Amino acid sequence: MAGKLSPSAQVRLVAVHELLEKVQRAHGLVEQFAAAKDKAEQLTPQIKRAFAKLKMAFMGAGLDSMSQLAGSMEIASGRTTAQRTKARILREGVGSMRFQLELAERTITAEDAAKQQEKAAEKERERELALAQQKRIQRLREREKEKLEEKAATAAAMDDQEEGEDGEDEEEEKRVDTA
Repeated sequence: MAGKLSPSAQVRLVAVHELLEKVQRAHGLVEQFAAAKDKAEQLTPQIKRAFAKLKMAFMGAGLDSMSQLAGSMEIASGRTTAQRTKARILREGVGSMRFQLELAERTITAEDAAKQQEKAAEKERERELALAQQKRIQRLREREKEKLEEKAATAAAMDDQEEGEDGEDEEEEKRVDTA
């Protein structure tokens, strides 16, 4: 995990970790069953209960395929077969559950990291757009300022020209009066 996880990802990870603990309990019972020399069948009811609880926990978490796997392990633990065969079946089922939960954990972490990267990229794009917008506004203000300066210069030139014309008119009037 490179970065922090979002709160929703943390909640999902906690749920997966709780399920992993329950699977670990069932795994412990399966290993006790496999290692038992005699009276191994006394562990069968405990194993069935553990898988029944797992089935309900998976169903509550929305993991239907895992719930079905736990249900089939519950049924398999109740069957009367050789101890070695039953132990192998139960070990494979528990191994599959652990693998799927660990995969779910990695998937949650990877999806959250991808979402965080996407959000960071979106923020960067928004920042760049805001910066570009500010530059555009600055250029528009500069253009407006230049236009105002041009108008002021033109108006000043016109005023100077009018003053010059007024002075010429007065000189002509003086010449006409003297003549």
